[in-house]
Amino acid sequence: MEVKDVIGIEKPLTKLIEVCADGIKGACTPWQMRRLARAEADKLLILQDAEIRKMIARAETEEFLQTRREKRQADNLGRIVDVACTEMRSKKRGI
Repeated sequence: MEVKDVIGIEKPLTKLIEVCADGIKGACTPWQMRRLARAEADKLLILQDAEIRKMIARAETEEFLQTRREKRQADNLGRIVDVACTEMRSKKRGI
């Protein structure tokens, strides 16, 4: 058995539901816009934080490599000086 619009309230009831839905939608729109704006701002902050961390890591790596390179160059220079001193001493002695 089917229930039909016996009393004739189907159309007015449908209209009432639509009007209420539009009213709730209108009342919630500012809140929704703020929520979306905050989410977008959070997203940008997270992306910027990740980029900053990446830049810091890159700078630290470059600094480490530069320091390592400078240490290696200083060690090489020290060995060159040692070899030169040894050769100068041997030439002085006439060996």
